[in-house]
Amino acid sequence: RSTKAYHLLAATMARTGRVGIGTFVMRSHEYLVAILSEGGVLRAETLRFADELRKPADLELAEPKKAQPKLRDAIAREIKALTRDALDMNELSDRQASAIRDLAEEKEKRGKDVVALPASAEDTESEGAEIVDLMQILRRSLSQKAVVTTAEAAGGSGEQSAAAQGGRRPAKRSTGSRGAGKSPATPASGSPARKERGKDDLARLSREQLYQRAQDLDIPGRSKMDRNALLKALRTAA
Repeated sequence: RSTKAYHLLAATMARTGRVGIGTFVMRSHEYLVAILSEGGVLRAETLRFADELRKPADLELAEPKKAQPKLRDAIAREIKALTRDALDMNELSDRQASAIRDLAEEKEKRGKDVVALPASAEDTESEGAEIVDLMQILRRSLSQKAVVTTAEAAGGSGEQSAAAQGGRRPAKRSTGSRGAGKSPATPASGSPARKERGKDDLARLSREQLYQRAQDLDIPGRSKMDRNALLKALRTAA
């Protein structure tokens, strides 16, 4: 993570005039490479192996013809006449891009073929629009899903029915002649059995869901707690 060794190597190679030679593999092919130091930066330049180099004679090219002296002198005079001491940078401009830019600016002035772009996120924020925290919404959704899953796992208990009916106690079902008698007792809301079952339900929740519960109960120091600490704090608060 430190660039001290990198800069030391680059400065030493530049001062001594040394170049590193090596090989590397790219696209399943081995390349010869030279490592040069320029301006404090190490630059890699690919080279050719000796068997990859060919001479003009190896290509069986035709023998070059000799140029006529008169034509050669005429071309030399033309080149001299076009020689300049300074280069006009305007000749290197992209004329097509400039023409397109001029056309776009002209249409913008006339208001023709102009499409308004939607406001950017920065503009929306500067106007004081409501900022939606997607992570907060996701945590709340997962927490609600965990509560529903826990109620379903209760298997028709009084807690499940109360959650499904908005906290109302379910009506007692009548039994047949064989099952006549008192219905099984349902633990009260503040009974020890109810509290123990609630603590067991907390063990099934993730760290994000436990944090959401701790945030709802305003438990201090919750942001620095891990899952076990949050679980312990919620059980204590329960």
